[in-house]
Amino acid sequence: MAFALPFRIYLFRRHHRSLNTSSAGTENSVLSLPLAEFYAEVTIWAVNAAIMLGYLGYNAACLQIHLADALKYGFAVFFGFMVTGLILGMISFLEMEKNLVGILVKRPISIRRHPTRSSSMFKKFSLLLVSIVVILSVVTVYVLFNNLVALTEKGHPFSLADIYYLFSKMLGISIVLLGSGVSIINRIARNTKLLFNLQLNVLKKVEHGDYASRVPIVSNDEFSLIARQTNQMIEGLKEREFIRDTFGRYVTEEVRDLILSQKIPLNGEVRTVTILFSDIRDFSTYSESRHPREVIAKINAYFAEMTEAIHKNGGIVLEYLGDGIEAVFGAPSPVHNHGERAIQSALEMRTKLMSLNQHWERKNDTPLKHGIGIHTGEVVAGIVGPPSRLSYKMIGDTVNLAARIQELTKTFDSDILISGDTYLSLNNQFNTRCFGTVTVRGKKIETDIYGVL
Repeated sequence: MAFALPFRIYLFRRHHRSLNTSSAGTENSVLSLPLAEFYAEVTIWAVNAAIMLGYLGYNAACLQIHLADALKYGFAVFFGFMVTGLILGMISFLEMEKNLVGILVKRPISIRRHPTRSSSMFKKFSLLLVSIVVILSVVTVYVLFNNLVALTEKGHPFSLADIYYLFSKMLGISIVLLGSGVSIINRIARNTKLLFNLQLNVLKKVEHGDYASRVPIVSNDEFSLIARQTNQMIEGLKEREFIRDTFGRYVTEEVRDLILSQKIPLNGEVRTVTILFSDIRDFSTYSESRHPREVIAKINAYFAEMTEAIHKNGGIVLEYLGDGIEAVFGAPSPVHNHGERAIQSALEMRTKLMSLNQHWERKNDTPLKHGIGIHTGEVVAGIVGPPSRLSYKMIGDTVNLAARIQELTKTFDSDILISGDTYLSLNNQFNTRCFGTVTVRGKKIETDIYGVL
């Protein structure tokens, strides 16, 4: 042991130095460190056992000890040394595995190698647990048998002292072996818990929208495979979330989610809805005398406030048409009072524009005026466009009529006009004024027009 101990200390320090200086490109050697610790411990004790056997053989030859006795003592020494080496080797393996987890969590490296058959969790657990059971059983049976043979050779019946001595010896050996087994099992449970917690901690972060976290690969077994698959899943979720966020910038979140979940029929559906069109008055004239950045900033501020009013009342912005907005109430999710929701949105749009104008007037900027037209009727709702660029659209005469009613706001000097069909769907909770029956541009059928006060 005096010669082997310095060498064991050297190997221990070398393995820990390799662990602390691990970097990309060294993953094979780093993941093999726990097994290297196990082999080093077992090898040191095997060498000690061989040296001790040689020493005992030399003494046996010099002292002319009987061959059977020499073999018996030699086997006892060899077996004791190897059992000690196996137990300490398992403990060294598990401690190095724990240190490896701690280091690689703080300083991850790229692991490209797939788990191998020799490193599977099943084989590792089987080797450790079976070794404990085998060692405990073999040592117990061997010591018991050896002592019984020794007592039998005395040639007289067992005395109470003999039985007490045998019991005490067996109890002491059992306590040592059971303690070693419990220590090894506790370390196995601790390391397994560490590996599971690595997975759970990252999955909890992903659950809360953190797609930057990755599971560090800290072993060369099934946990490595699970970590790699988990990281690939997170990459997929990150890409999908990016698509959702990007898609949501071009369509509303509700439409986006329904399209991605394939809940909107691709071949369209007939729905009764309320269409809202808004348009800023004389915005082209305003834009001609302003810097493009100023124009974009103002129109974006307007769209942000108007969109909020529409969304608040369950509407969907289908499209921004230059300085106008097309919105629908009652699709893709059906609502029974879509007419009322559309008018409530228009009233809030009026209030928000007044607030914006007050803000712009304080900055000596030109206020804006808009007109809103609302009509209720049947449309064909669905996904239209080539595969490379799809849009959720409302198609039909109802859409056209709503747009024409919006144009009439200039004629009647009213910022909110609704059709007779929308008026009939209300419960008289809004103040309105009837402008009579009008034939709108491009239509032969007359339409009742109401202004919302």
